[in-house]
Amino acid sequence: MADKHAQSDVTVRIQPVMSVAIDDVALASLRRQRPQRTLCSVCDDDINGEPASTGLLMWTRGDETLFDEPPLCEACATTLNVTAFARWAGDDEQG
Repeated sequence: MADKHAQSDVTVRIQPVMSVAIDDVALASLRRQRPQRTLCSVCDDDINGEPASTGLLMWTRGDETLFDEPPLCEACATTLNVTAFARWAGDDEQG
């Protein structure tokens, strides 16, 4: 019987991915300069790589509705998600 953990002789070929923008707004977003350093919007810790999640802020200015999705580190994203779920589920009600 062969060992289950033996390495396979399978070769994987990696194909390059080509991205194409579907409209001018998407193209502008792809060309936008990304910040060299990403900070968590809650605790200001450095985020290495992609943020674990983003928040969602919504406000109005006159007739316009504005949205912002600030980056969150893993610890803050988890804390905010658990807190929001607890409040949504009614665990945070005062009686």
